[in-house]
Formats: sequence, C-alpha cells, structure tokens
Amino acid sequence: MQSKNYAAVEEANKQNRTLSPGEVKEAYSGSPEQAEKLAAWLKESGYQDIKISSDSKRVDATATIDKIQNSLHVGIVSVIKPDGSTIPGVAPDTPPKLPKEVAVGLDGIGGLQPWTEAVTHIVARASYVSQEPSSDSSGIVPRSAAVTVATYSVADVLNAYNATGIRATGKGQTVAILIDSLPLMTDITQFWRRNNLNIQENQIQLINVQGDQAPLPNREGEETLDAEWASGIAPGANVAVYAAGSLQFTFLDRALDRILSDALANANLRTVSISLGLREDLAEAYIQHEDGVFGTLRAIGTNVFVSSGDAGSNPAADGQHRGLDTIVEFGASDSNVIAVGGTTLTMDEARTQRVKEEGWSGSGGGVSKFRPRPDWQLAYPQINSTMRLVPDVSAVADPNPGALVIRNGTDWPVGGTSWSTPIWAGFNALLAEKRLASGQSPIGFLAPRLYDAGTRKTFHDITEGTNGAYKAGPGWNPVTGLGVPDLTSLAAALSQ
Repeated sequence: MQSKNYAAVEEANKQNRTLSPGEVKEAYSGSPEQAEKLAAWLKESGYQDIKISSDSKRVDATATIDKIQNSLHVGIVSVIKPDGSTIPGVAPDTPPKLPKEVAVGLDGIGGLQPWTEAVTHIVARASYVSQEPSSDSSGIVPRSAAVTVATYSVADVLNAYNATGIRATGKGQTVAILIDSLPLMTDITQFWRRNNLNIQENQIQLINVQGDQAPLPNREGEETLDAEWASGIAPGANVAVYAAGSLQFTFLDRALDRILSDALANANLRTVSISLGLREDLAEAYIQHEDGVFGTLRAIGTNVFVSSGDAGSNPAADGQHRGLDTIVEFGASDSNVIAVGGTTLTMDEARTQRVKEEGWSGSGGGVSKFRPRPDWQLAYPQINSTMRLVPDVSAVADPNPGALVIRNGTDWPVGGTSWSTPIWAGFNALLAEKRLASGQSPIGFLAPRLYDAGTRKTFHDITEGTNGAYKAGPGWNPVTGLGVPDLTSLAAALSQ
C-alpha cells in the first residue's frame, strides 16, 4: 500500500537528516481504511490467511491458482529456470488487474512469481574451482587454489583492521540479521568458546517471523556465519536473527517489515546485516518494497549493510556462477544501504597485522544500470557515470583461508561477501558505541561520512586485484569500493 507521505522520508534522506520514529511512522504507514477494503475484497474472492501489517503497508494472502487467475484476470504459466528445469504454474502471463475501488493506494502486487529467490553470498573453501564464464552461464567463479592454512579467527580480523584499539564492544547496540532460517545456539556458543569470547546466550535473539511454530528451511550455513561473526566482532552487542522462512521476496519483505517495526520501537537497533542478493535486472515489483523499507530504516539512522555478491562483475541469473553480463546485484545497488565487497587478506605469521590485501576475484562490484548515483558518491567525478557505484567498503572475503565457522558442531571453513558483511555490521556497532561514549549524537546514515574527504583517510586503498571486468586501484574502485578500514582511526574521525 502507498505511504501517507513517503516524500518526507525521501527528502530527509536527501538532506541526510535523521527523523524521529514518530515522524517516520506518520510518513511511512499506509491507510488502514484502504488496507481493510483490500482485505475484504480478498476474502470475498476466496483468499485465505489474510493478514494486514501493523503499519497498513502490506496485505498478505494465499489462494489456489484457479482463484488467482479468476480474481486477477491472469493466466498462470510455467517457468524455465536458468538451469533448464521447469517449474509448473508459477508466473502470470499478463499484468494482474484489480477493481478500481480496491486498487486505490496500491503500489503493486508481489508474490506471483515465487520461484524468484534471493541467493546467499557464501562460498565454502572446498568449492575452489577455476573456470572461465560460458555462454550457458555455467562458469564457476574463479577461486584461489585450495590450501590447508588455518582459518581466520575473530581476533585475527580485529588485528587486521586495527579494531582492538577502539576499546569498544558494541555494548548497548543491537544488530539485526535477515535470513531464511535460524542457527543452532550450540554452534554459536561453541564458536564463542573457540574465540575466547565472553558472550551470554541472552544476547542472541532468534526470531521466526512466520510464528514460533512455523517450519523453517534447513540450515544452509548463512544464518550461522552471520550470527557467529556479527556477535564475535561486537561481543557486547545484542544480535537478533530474523528468519523469514524462505528466500522468496515476499517472505523477505515481511521479515524486513518486522525489522523496521522493531527498529522504530528500539532506538538501539541501528545496524542490519543482509548477506543476500540477486542481479538487479529482476522485476521492479520485487525490489520496490525493499527499497522503501531501506529508505525508511535510513531515515531513522539505521545502517543496512548488504553483501555485493560472490560472482565478481558478471553474476549469472542464479547469482552463484559467472555469467556474460556486466551487472551489479540488488540490494547492494540500493542507495539507502552500504554495499560490502570482499578482499583477499594476507597477515603476518603471528597474525597480529595485515601484510597485504588485494581485491578478491569474487567481489561483486561495478556500476548500476538502473539506480542513479546518490549525492554522497559524487566525491569521485573522475568515474564517468551518473549511476550508483558498488561496493562502498570491503573486508576479507576470500575463502582461502576463510573464516572459522562452527556449523552442526564441526568446523566449516567459508568465505564470500557473506563474511565481510557481518564483519562490517559488527564494526558499525563498535563505531556507534564509541561515538555515543564520546558524548556525540548517533551517527545516523554512515555512507556520506565514509565518503567524506576526512574520513577517507582512515581507509587503506586496495590497489591490486580484479573481479573480472574491473581492476582495483587508488581511491574508490568497483572491486573494493573505498577499501578496508583502520577502525581505530575511523572511530576517531567519526567521533569529531
């Protein structure tokens, strides 16, 4: 449903001005009357499980294919997936239609193509293969040669980015994680023990957005990586994992709505980590709602960190392989988030400091084809584009040697921008605590400050490496963005 006055949110974001939760609720919420009218029509048309969101922005419902075809005046056809398999009856053959009296105030109709799902940005160390892109999009993302070096620990990463000198733990902050399923607490606590972290189980909140008794998908590991590393980097913070129940966009939208609702009620929830994405040339209807939620979270000062992808500059339609098109992924390309790319990190033998860092071959990055370049990226006029640039920042992502992750009770070496993203989410919690401790107001949307000339000095340029179509180089680049931080220096710059 349309917002009452979303233009007020957009104007505040243009000015990089933070709104109060009350202002956001007034501007962003929909019309209860319109939502009720739509819900009544859906019920009359034979739909079930009808639910109106608390802000009257969404009306969710389910129905049989026959009822959907008759009520929306569409034909439901089969879809051939990129891998050649066929999914019967999952897409409309024409745009859906509603009666005028219930279509008033409606932004769009989603969920009619449930086969379209976001993908996780995680790469297991054992999957290293080197293969060029092919016309059938079967090319595997190039990896480094497999190694037996021990994985990086939390302490290693903190040392690499000079985060120990910040003297902050993220205390008082809440980090939200968006994913489809929930991790095992036993895995998380084992990860803490292995990293000598003093964290209490009550600092982790596991939320099934569909309801406590609703079934969840099998744990694929993303939920575990995100929770372990976000909590590990910011051991004083609370971490809330929101399980959407599926990676279908309608499920993710509902979970994002829950995160927004909780952020409006909890002033400490000012960090969100999302290690998901898909090529940005997907239907606008899928991303319109997410864009609105991202913009609203930004307006209240919540920073959303989104992984840029693991297929370099040319992700295929499935997001997991190298394709032919040079394109970036959504939501990393949204101008209301901070896109996180990846690097290959080499540390000294004692793992006390970084020795060398290059752009990782799988780091998603480039120039958006659809989204205009935000004002805060205009600091780089030498980049000849008026469109959104991806990524903004980076951290280690190469699965060689990869991250220590405990999954189902055993070590699971992994990498990907699914790793660099919760690292940055944890960094944001540290930065937020440090700024508040210095007597400053909350930082608000972080991206403009990161691109500020003074703050840029706190980043290490990544000048080597390629993600396919692009090469790393001085200043911002389409492989690693601004580079990687010296976190202690960055905290000092943001506290001024």
